[in-house]
Amino acid sequence: MGMKIAGVALLCQDKRVFEAMEMAGTPCPYDGKIGEESLTLWQENEERRPDKKAYRKRKAAKSTGDEEEKPNGWVRGPGGSVVYCQETGGRQRCD
Repeated sequence: MGMKIAGVALLCQDKRVFEAMEMAGTPCPYDGKIGEESLTLWQENEERRPDKKAYRKRKAAKSTGDEEEKPNGWVRGPGGSVVYCQETGGRQRCD
């Protein structure tokens, strides 16, 4: 089991993988901890998150009530599917 966690932890260094794992409800391991425990630790130690800039932006948008602004990155689409959105030329495109 330890090698599986190590492999996932290595993949999670990429912010796209990190965000996708979180959106899928399976947060990346944090110092060998998994599941809800790792999610809590990531939230408490946001400076160690690979997506810290996007996370802080989402967190600020939620606290100000400005949730209509959609960040670039992984978001939930219609029907609960996870899609990647990117803004180019003033338009947002989701694949």
